[in-house]
Formats: sequence, C-alpha cells, structure tokens
Amino acid sequence: MNPSRLGLSRRLALAFAVLTALMLAIAATAVVQMRAMDGRRADITDNWLPSVESVNQMRALLAELRIVDTLHVLTTDEVAMQAIEKRMADLQQRFERTHASYEALISSDEERRLHDGFKSDLAQNMGGRQRMLELSRRNANDEARQLLEGEGQKSFSASMAALEKLIALNSQGAATAARASDEAKQQGLLVVGVGALLAL
Repeated sequence: MNPSRLGLSRRLALAFAVLTALMLAIAATAVVQMRAMDGRRADITDNWLPSVESVNQMRALLAELRIVDTLHVLTTDEVAMQAIEKRMADLQQRFERTHASYEALISSDEERRLHDGFKSDLAQNMGGRQRMLELSRRNANDEARQLLEGEGQKSFSASMAALEKLIALNSQGAATAARASDEAKQQGLLVVGVGALLAL
C-alpha cells in the first residue's frame, strides 16, 4: 500500500518505527565500536605497557649485575666479596622474577621468537659470569678481567640488544593498539553523527 494514502496516525506510526529501527542500529554500532575500543585499551594496559615495563626492568637489572661483576673482579678482600655476592644473589632473584612475569605476557609468535633469541644470549652471558666468578673467587683477577671484558662483554651486549628489540616490538604494539582505539572512536562518532542527521 502507498504510504501517502495511509491515515495520518498510521504514517506517524510508520515513521516512528523507521526512526526507532534507525536508532537501534546506531546504538548497536556504537556498542560494537565501544567494545573494540575497550579491547584495544585492554591490550595496551594489560599487555603491551606491562611488557615494556618488565623488559626495561630486566635491562636495568642486567646492567646492575654487570657493574657488580666488575666490582667482584676488582676486589680481593674475602669479606667484601661475600657482600658483593649477596648483592648478586638478590639481583639475580629479582631478575628471574621479572623475567618470569614478562614471559607470561608474551602474545605473538614474533615476540616469542625474539624472546627465544634473548634466552640464548642470556644463557651464554650467565655461563660466562659463572666462570668469571670462579676465577675471581680464587683472586685470578687478570683471567677474570679478560673473561669479563672479552666473552662477557660480547654476551652482555647481545643480551641487551635482544632486550632492546623486545622493547621496540612492544612499544610498536602499544602504538598500533592506540591508533586502532582512536579509529574505533572516530568510526563510532561518525555513525552516531550520520544517524542523528538522518533522524532530523
């Protein structure tokens, strides 16, 4: 039936029904966009940023361990060595806890690949540290220093470079998620705006 031939009340009812359907469609689209925004925000706050923070802490702890290693090599006093080794043990435990926390946040194959590379570099670094400490405890300081400055420096630098790659990956992930959240917000506002114009 031609709407122009309907009575006024029926035409108003039809217009109201169309408007209601339009508003429901707008509301549904807005809900979808809000969920997309919430998901992206959760990616940032629950994954990407905590990962960056954890890896930064790991990097700082490894750097501090490197300094303490150097102090150990430069020290010949047994009491001082024991104090240094106590500090080493504390740093090592903190590093392991932070590392375990970070591993639980790994969220992509690329991140896992980079992390596997870091673990390989870390194993070499820790193995070299152990040999260096054994030499230093015997006051074979020249040999310990050579190991620290040679193989030890190489494996330490490789470990730090691997951590830098992980930081870059997670920072990029956070930036991408932020852009996606902004896009979802803009799309939601656009849909609401268009719907409001059509409802006029």
